[in-house]
Formats: sequence, C-alpha cells, structure tokens
Amino acid sequence: MPPEPGFVPADAREINVQAQTLQSFEAFVGERRQRIEVTDLGLPSILWTVLWVGALLNAILLSLIQVRNLRIHLIMAGLIAVFVALLLYAIAGFDRPYSGPISVTPTYYQSLLDGLFQRVP
Repeated sequence: MPPEPGFVPADAREINVQAQTLQSFEAFVGERRQRIEVTDLGLPSILWTVLWVGALLNAILLSLIQVRNLRIHLIMAGLIAVFVALLLYAIAGFDRPYSGPISVTPTYYQSLLDGLFQRVP
C-alpha cells in the first residue's frame, strides 16, 4: 500500500511507525469484514417458517370467532392483522443488522470515544 501523499516520513523510525500503522489498519479492516460476513447470515429459515405459519394460523383462528356485529369483527381482525404485520416488519428489520430500517450505527461508539478522551478536571 503506497504511503499517504500528505505524510512523508523523515527518518527510519517514522517509516517503521507508518508501516506498523498501515499494517494494523489493514488487520482492522480485515477483521471488520469478517464480522460483517458472519452477521450477514440473517435469521434462520425455520424462524421465518414459524412466523409465517403463526400469522396464517392467527388469521384462521380470527375468522372462526363468531361476532354478531360485522363491523366489530372487521375492526378486531384489522387490529390483530396490523399487530402481526408490525411484528413481522420488526423481525425483518433485525434480520440484517448493518442495513435496513433497524440497523447498528456508530453513534453510540462515537459518543463513547468522545467521552473517553475528554479531560475532566
């Protein structure tokens, strides 16, 4: 990897420090890639099967409930359907932790780093 154009080492010590820094950074990037690949597996397919079968059974059981007023029955069915849909949406968001609507962001890590390096009198 060529050195950064803005930094020119002055002596052998700086050349060694620069080489070690670049080597450490390459190791860091490689380990980060490995962590992302491991977490890219997603949720197991059996979990998705159970969720969809549960949603289908929920809809069937809801249709078997006898309510005299059709309007109340439709409101009740709609509320349960919205709840199941929101639940599936949330689980789908957790399926990919580094992308999508529910993802891991560096915000908390950055605030931790900022707090670690602040000098408190």
